[in-house]
Amino acid sequence: MASRAAPVELHIKAAPWAVAAPFLVAVADPDYTLEEMGRDMVAGAVAAYTVDDGAGPVAAFLLRVESLPSGEEAVIVAAASRAPRGDLTRHVLPGIEALARAVGCRSVRFHTGRPGLGRKAESIGYRLAETVYRKDLF
Repeated sequence: MASRAAPVELHIKAAPWAVAAPFLVAVADPDYTLEEMGRDMVAGAVAAYTVDDGAGPVAAFLLRVESLPSGEEAVIVAAASRAPRGDLTRHVLPGIEALARAVGCRSVRFHTGRPGLGRKAESIGYRLAETVYRKDLF
């Protein structure tokens, strides 16, 4: 019988921009640059968090709260990891959900162009809510 490694306990904590930014540089793009992310954090539009596995940060994400007719919704604005054990999606999303519930949010949303991430999220209860198409004009 194959043995399974004990699950690593992950901790989400608020983080200063200087700690979160090195992770998020990997997901910055022309639509939301690292500079814009930093300005949003300084302005209070988003909050930065890190995910720590006990040996230090292994991931970071930005979160904002939007008011909708149905209640507050947490929006994962950007997220990235460099965890040596691979994908952390199934482990980190529940922690983000708990954080969102703690601040009174009724739902969590993220946008992605990665079909694989969508499939992982669907496997833990997320549903497809929208599809976004974009055409660059310049």
